[in-house]
Amino acid sequence: MGKRSRDDSDDEEEGPTKRFRHQNCTSAQPRAIIKVYVDGSFWKKENGERTKNMHCKCKRRAGYGIYFPESKRKNKRYYGRCPQKVQKSSDAEFYAITQAIRWFRTNDTRLHIFTDCLTAVNVSKQYQVWLNEQHKRKVHVETLFEEMQSCKYLPKLSFVRGHSGDAGNNKADKLARKGMRKGCEGKCV
Repeated sequence: MGKRSRDDSDDEEEGPTKRFRHQNCTSAQPRAIIKVYVDGSFWKKENGERTKNMHCKCKRRAGYGIYFPESKRKNKRYYGRCPQKVQKSSDAEFYAITQAIRWFRTNDTRLHIFTDCLTAVNVSKQYQVWLNEQHKRKVHVETLFEEMQSCKYLPKLSFVRGHSGDAGNNKADKLARKGMRKGCEGKCV
């Protein structure tokens, strides 16, 4: 046997530029692709600012909105408050995406998730780079990818410009703001 040349080496990439690979991937096609729009909303009280239209005394709050435009289910809209660990707008976006995957993954469908958070779309394309470099978001990135890996068909994330007139994004935005305004049941932050 001779030496292995560079051309004989494995095609696998190594190191921080390695892209996320779906471990449960199948070669079969999904029965359907479900479109979903997600958005996150974040608010932080500034000094002296009144908390008008808020139901508690929180100093910061985040909400998520999820909208399924083509759903045959009675309820196409979902929203709520994000947990206290969500401290930034981008964290709320990650939380919304994760919730959409948790609630609506099925064995025979693929989710196509539209978000106005370019960070989330970039993270989905270069998972390992973000894990190594973005320590502040590491928990949210790991959670997102755990959910993505649990799907039979890897969800696709696409960027849609926020506040540009896209009907699905506008509905998700309204739902996220509604979720952000929900009371915190006495657990003010």
